[in-house]
Amino acid sequence: MNESSFPTKAECALDLAYTDWDRCSITEKILNDYIKQAPFTNQLYHNQRIKRMEQEISAFKAAISPEVIDEVEAQYRQAIEQTPSDWWLHWKYGQLLEDLGKSNAAAGQYRLVLDSMPYHYEAFAVLGLLCGKVGDLDVAISYNLESVRIYPTFAESHFNLGFAYHLKKNYDKAVEHYSIVVRLVPDRAEAHNNLGLVLFQQGKVDEALKELNTALQIDTNSAKVRKILNAIQEKRN
Repeated sequence: MNESSFPTKAECALDLAYTDWDRCSITEKILNDYIKQAPFTNQLYHNQRIKRMEQEISAFKAAISPEVIDEVEAQYRQAIEQTPSDWWLHWKYGQLLEDLGKSNAAAGQYRLVLDSMPYHYEAFAVLGLLCGKVGDLDVAISYNLESVRIYPTFAESHFNLGFAYHLKKNYDKAVEHYSIVVRLVPDRAEAHNNLGLVLFQQGKVDEALKELNTALQIDTNSAKVRKILNAIQEKRN
């Protein structure tokens, strides 16, 4: 076969909408979710590797301009025009738009994901999150309940449900879903913190303090948790 019949690396990147934005996002995720965690922390030259990756990320972010953003969006639109049925392109474009603060446009892309992948529990969850952010709590709950129906142990959907029910003052439901999150992801400080807040609002002070202290043990620098703990202690005294 003639080598010229194979697409080049650049052509593949265009078809996949693999942009500089993606390179930065992937590098950042690898750094925070893997390289900075065990067992990678025991590798030789670990600190130097972290420093190099952080410099790469900082260099990209420093180079971001409105023109760069426009170019990245154009690459996504071009790739989608070529293959509009590719749900993965819509998913990635939705994430980009969400990062850019374009929530309505992002939601449109996530709905296109569900047109092709009706069992995409993450799309339901993120749509629920976006609805919750604009105060449409009933729709947010509906989306996240569907996500949980598809994937009962998806912690993010349970967290979103806990948050939505908390805002609706349905404290029993909020406790139910936050409790699931802390069982599934025991080191998620934010879930322990929110669960503690709801328990305190239910008058369960000792249980609330236990969760808040757990949150502080996980995130020892959290001024937010310390402030809440101090406020509760003052009320008890």
